[in-house]
Amino acid sequence: MNKVLVIILFFAFSGIWAQEPFGLKSQEYYKPLEKKYQNWLHIKAIDKYLMVTGSDTLDGFLTFYLQIIPTTDDSAFVVWETLRKKFSQLHGFSLEEWLFKNFISTVKTRPELANLQISSRKPDGSDGDFYRGIYFENKQIKVIERNGKAKNFNPQEIVSFLSGFRSLKPTKLLVRNTKYKLKVQGNYGKQKVYDKITEYAENRFRKKLPDFQHNFYIDRSSSDILYFEVRNVKSEVFADEDNNFIAEFISWFSGTQVDWRTIEELHFSIKYIPVGNSRSFILEFDIDGRYGSGFHGINQWEKMFDMEKDFDPKLERYQQQFAQDVYNYLMK
Repeated sequence: MNKVLVIILFFAFSGIWAQEPFGLKSQEYYKPLEKKYQNWLHIKAIDKYLMVTGSDTLDGFLTFYLQIIPTTDDSAFVVWETLRKKFSQLHGFSLEEWLFKNFISTVKTRPELANLQISSRKPDGSDGDFYRGIYFENKQIKVIERNGKAKNFNPQEIVSFLSGFRSLKPTKLLVRNTKYKLKVQGNYGKQKVYDKITEYAENRFRKKLPDFQHNFYIDRSSSDILYFEVRNVKSEVFADEDNNFIAEFISWFSGTQVDWRTIEELHFSIKYIPVGNSRSFILEFDIDGRYGSGFHGINQWEKMFDMEKDFDPKLERYQQQFAQDVYNYLMK
């Protein structure tokens, strides 16, 4: 094929792929999403300390305003700093990144067009001196900090809060109603079962992930539920998907491998449920995820969609198959 024609076709298709629904919309469009983001804060047990108070689209940027609940700058400072430090101990990324990424996932707007502004409030309702601005620039999430005169505080103020914070899961957004239960015969303790499932998951995904340490996360803060995440994996839920023929053609033509198969981010929650005094137990699987595709140019975290909305039957089949694979591993 003529090289000029190939180049023309490539840019023609690129123009189609570039048409993405991630631009800024009207201010009214984001009003219901304030409640959605607040609900996510509630799911994460952090809504006692952070509350969405409004939004605007002034100057071509989407801004969500959050109030940090304590009314004094000192209290706001201790709550925020304890949150931030505790989060960094539990997870491989920052509290600010966690809040911002899930904000973008909620509003479906390009990150460079959006920001979070978090501030304390004085008793009269005006903004306090404590402030955090979280935004995206040069492919990085950045933070503006202002603490005002905050310097004196008692860490015991939020001891009760920390017990709830330890159980937070880092990025899970969905609350699924469909779970899959599997009865297992055998006198195995919960921790031994969780260890075996962790071993199976690590073996399975270590072979599939380009950077296992960065893309596999397991939450070890809870002994009740086994929770882990896998990012940037392919051919799991979309196991029967072939690479796009145009990508294969470009690979052949350019000599550089192009892979436009769907990129997946999966969240696994597995619960061990003992069955009375019998020599058996139930494993309850709850798997959800998000997806993006190189074909559409949306293989970035801020441009991924919920699987449950578009591919729920496929996700349910994957959940059952993964449960069966785990069962087979336990029975070895």
